[in-house]
Amino acid sequence: MKYDPSSYSKKSQQQRSLKTIEDILDAAGKLSNHDSLEEPSVRALSSKSGYALGTIYRYFASFDDIYLQLFLWRRKKTIGSLIKLVQSHEPHRSLTELITNIVQVGIQECSSKPKAILKMAIRQFFKHSKEPEKFNTLMDELIAPFLEAQKRDQTNTFRVTSEDDMRFQVRALQMAIRNPFFEGDPIAGADEHRRLAIEMGVRLLGKPGI
Repeated sequence: MKYDPSSYSKKSQQQRSLKTIEDILDAAGKLSNHDSLEEPSVRALSSKSGYALGTIYRYFASFDDIYLQLFLWRRKKTIGSLIKLVQSHEPHRSLTELITNIVQVGIQECSSKPKAILKMAIRQFFKHSKEPEKFNTLMDELIAPFLEAQKRDQTNTFRVTSEDDMRFQVRALQMAIRNPFFEGDPIAGADEHRRLAIEMGVRLLGKPGI
């Protein structure tokens, strides 16, 4: 294959751009590590990230867009972790163990986000997304790994379902974990919340009686 220096240059530029975006989002996450209704300023973000205002606005349409992208960035990272968790679930381990781990990761993710910033990011998603109805589809990437986990299960605790069934089940589990945080329910993140979410997940995805 003939060496193309322009191809290497483009790849290098893309890598630098990705790093810049991740640096800015990481700084935004650190600035939002509070539960105040007052949002951080773009100047504070510039200082925290080390990037000039012009650089920040080169990659983000608006200051609100930064927190929308921060939410989606964190969400994708969490979903990536959940996919690895399901894929690595060993055949001799029960469904209850898997659901417990998923609930722990999900609650930890929601607990780590200040409520004011979380609500603001959700509002921005529905305001600016071209397809806001797809908000609940972010977890659909777990469908295929779950179906594979069903096939290799040796504990007889997984209920065999279709892809359509799994789609509803995964989204329902997501809501059980997430909604108490969105709604400001006092139970959010508490031991009782974990217990109820785990029990619901096992009922949805497990065989009756386990």
